[in-house]
Amino acid sequence: MADVPRPPARAADAARHALAALVEGRHLNHRERGRRPVRKRLDGWSVELPGPTVLAEIWFDVLNDGRDLRADHGTLTDLVTRETVGLAEIADAVRAQLAALPDRRDAGRPYSDLRLFLTEADAANVAAYLMDVARAVRRIAPPVPAPERTPRERLTPEQREANYREAQRRYAQRVRDEVRADQAQDNERAAAWLLLAQEKDGPGLVWAAKDLRATYVGAHKGTRYEPVGRNTFFQIADVAVGPRTRRRINGKPQPAYVTQEVPQMTREERKDLARLIVSRIAEDWKADARAGLADLVADERAVASAVNDALRPDNVIPLRRAV
Repeated sequence: MADVPRPPARAADAARHALAALVEGRHLNHRERGRRPVRKRLDGWSVELPGPTVLAEIWFDVLNDGRDLRADHGTLTDLVTRETVGLAEIADAVRAQLAALPDRRDAGRPYSDLRLFLTEADAANVAAYLMDVARAVRRIAPPVPAPERTPRERLTPEQREANYREAQRRYAQRVRDEVRADQAQDNERAAAWLLLAQEKDGPGLVWAAKDLRATYVGAHKGTRYEPVGRNTFFQIADVAVGPRTRRRINGKPQPAYVTQEVPQMTREERKDLARLIVSRIAEDWKADARAGLADLVADERAVASAVNDALRPDNVIPLRRAV
């Protein structure tokens, strides 16, 4: 890295002394793989390098000088600048510190082998080792402190009851919406079935209403779909096929449908038309419901007005006790 801040002599000296104190074979059988020494081959002889985690712990205070490195969900963040620190930046900083290691006669083999590895090994090998050390730095960095939790406001019994009722209302509304969506899909499948039946049979064919219903129900046996109810089916058929008429079938007058001319459609086109049919029926149902509700309200108001008129003082005859 071009501009590596010069660490304080005390932290750097402590790191160099700790590195020089490493001895050959230390942590060789450690249960944590990152602490085991790394052995490499260089032109016929082997070198023993400190495990990435060991080297990361030795140099962490030096790398952390002037900033506050923290692990944050798989990334390394400097809390001083609030910026993400990349692994390549850490690897370059480690390389710069190791390149400045002085020659020491009192150092163990890992110290001298590390200096030799940095100068004699190929660039790809050195870069891979330094990236392992950078990942170890990210792994041992303390986590970003959790934000302070705002104490929850203590609710009164009335507020808890209101929250509970609101949660119940939302849950009931969600269930109703899911039921309505399922019903709409069932209705659309019924309309599509009626359209397809007319495509196959052609126009002018007379269907007895009860036979058409029985055929529709039989077509759903062995499938995962439930047929719509009787009244719903006939309401859909009144739009998808046409209004019912009375026809003599097998010598008996009964409600019947006469098939209309329906052009050949793709499956998607048929679904779109079925959706329009069901939407039209739903709008008719809403209009009928609104009209019925308006009539009910008008009746209630008429009754209330009649009662009020009857109870007016000028319409009340006072009762007197017989003497």
